[in-house]
Amino acid sequence: VMILFGNGLVFTGLLYFGADIIGEMLKNPDLSALLRAYAPMPALLLPALALQGTCMTFSKAGAYAVFQIVTKILALCSVCLPLYFGYSMVQAIYLWCFVSSISLCIALVMMFRPYLGVKSAFCKYGFREIFMFCLPLMLASILSTILASADKYLVSRYFGTKIFAEYINGAIEFPLISIIASSTAAVLLPVFSRLHEKTNGKDEILKAWGRSISKTTMLLYPMSTLCFVYAEDIISILYSDRYVTSGIYFRIYLILSIVRVVSYMPLMIGIGALRYYVYGHIIACILMWGAGWMICVYMHNPVYIAICFIFSVFIMVFMFFIGISQKLNVRIGDLIPYRQISLYLVLSVVSGLVAWFLTKTIPSDGFNMHVLRLSVGSVVFGFVYLFLSRLVGVNSLEFIRPVFVRLGLVSK
Repeated sequence: VMILFGNGLVFTGLLYFGADIIGEMLKNPDLSALLRAYAPMPALLLPALALQGTCMTFSKAGAYAVFQIVTKILALCSVCLPLYFGYSMVQAIYLWCFVSSISLCIALVMMFRPYLGVKSAFCKYGFREIFMFCLPLMLASILSTILASADKYLVSRYFGTKIFAEYINGAIEFPLISIIASSTAAVLLPVFSRLHEKTNGKDEILKAWGRSISKTTMLLYPMSTLCFVYAEDIISILYSDRYVTSGIYFRIYLILSIVRVVSYMPLMIGIGALRYYVYGHIIACILMWGAGWMICVYMHNPVYIAICFIFSVFIMVFMFFIGISQKLNVRIGDLIPYRQISLYLVLSVVSGLVAWFLTKTIPSDGFNMHVLRLSVGSVVFGFVYLFLSRLVGVNSLEFIRPVFVRLGLVSK
């Protein structure tokens, strides 16, 4: 927690004292005041990241889920409500910081409560060993941030505020991807580390890895496909018809769902392939920044910037697979359950095409019509997907049954 808080203070200082420089680099002088107001957020958010590991260790995943849902809703309200009632963006950010400070206090209570009354014991790992283990992860995290901000920076720098606003509203990853990836990472990391130490652990690692990919693709591919089909409606509902052109960037970013269905970090940590994890981020950063700059200078099309970012991420993931295959001494093809992934993808695409064909005649003028088309399309998509899944013998509702079991609505 202290290391995370220290890193947060460093980022807070960089944001506060470098606000003018960042605003000048992005050719947006109004950004400086917003960055200074936002500066305390890294110091308030980073320490709370340790809560996930604590809750998973003490089998309190439900409490962590409630914490995430409540704090995210409060954060959303703290930003949207002041703007709705006419307050400035700076005042909304101040309220967001205040809500984040309350969230941090709750997170600290949840983190330290299980250790009350527990006597401290000597740790066989010193600070140096812990730091050397965290160093590659810290470097990869920094490179990941640089990679994720590359396309936004280039569009802001070379295309002006109007196109940047359209781009930033559409260039967002499907939110469930990061939630599911982080959840599976917390569960799979100790599993992969334990299996790697076993004599015949390679086969079990491949089975666990294949199951995790299969389960997440079964959940994410249909949702991502539905969002892809109705991208313009979703963007119009969120940001109004004025930003309907942002739908093209949203569609491009949804392509990331193909490779983002699972977190690669747990497996690479468990089998000792962190070197390839860092290499993949380095290559992706060099490719994105180099090719992105050339696109801005010679082609001057923000759509190509988004495509370049997607391509860079795909190259990074390919490097991950190379490292994993070499460490486990298997082929790359053995790491991917092609049959299940292809099946879920085909089911999703066919369901999306049917939903689009049946709803394309619904007008898309105005908020209510966007909501109507998205709602009807979602219902049609769901029924078609479930029908086709039943035809090919896929149980698409297996994710819902455990929820009903926990609620006592059905028996085990």
